[in-house]
Amino acid sequence: MKYSVLTYRNILMLMTLLSLSLFVACKPDDDGPDNTGNDEEAVWEPFQVKANTSYQYDYEKSENDELVSQGTINIIVGDPEVVITGTIDGNPLNFEESGSDDVTENFKDAIEATPAQLLYNPTWEEAFMDHELEVGYSWSYPFGGLYYDFEVKGTADYLGFEGYLVEMIYVDQSGKTDSWNSCINQNIPLALMTRVVYDLDNPEEYYMEITSYED
Repeated sequence: MKYSVLTYRNILMLMTLLSLSLFVACKPDDDGPDNTGNDEEAVWEPFQVKANTSYQYDYEKSENDELVSQGTINIIVGDPEVVITGTIDGNPLNFEESGSDDVTENFKDAIEATPAQLLYNPTWEEAFMDHELEVGYSWSYPFGGLYYDFEVKGTADYLGFEGYLVEMIYVDQSGKTDSWNSCINQNIPLALMTRVVYDLDNPEEYYMEITSYED
């Protein structure tokens, strides 16, 4: 599969107007470790990455429920450089950003240029601000003249980390429904899982699931 920076930047622009929708089940693991920090306030601060950490994800793209692309994506947060590597359909992925002394800024610039941008929605930094995550909690966030309604649907386990399942859904003015769903652990700045679906009636779906995390 051929892919370009322009393609992924366009996806990112669309994703800022999209939403989180949990229509796919994340399997809860009652016997797994409880790393959600339920004994303390669970407030997520998205994308505040730390130096010298790394993440690995499986990546898939489907069209009308048919798998059309897959691969692996590694996000290596240095000090301050950020390197994103991996393979998509056998094609190598290798991108480095070190233009800032701020590792978070390098992360944002790097992720926007790759398929890993599925993990990143710029509106989330304010949308999640000061909102405690607990099952059943919901809130609204205004953006672009619209209101995005978030709801914490439950919990699930990925890689031994328990996360909160957050749902949001967006219906545009034409009536087309796009969705985003994510599994979030408030102690990890990136989602454990994310799924973005464009047009639920004629779906184009992108999915990432964490397979390794080193802090």
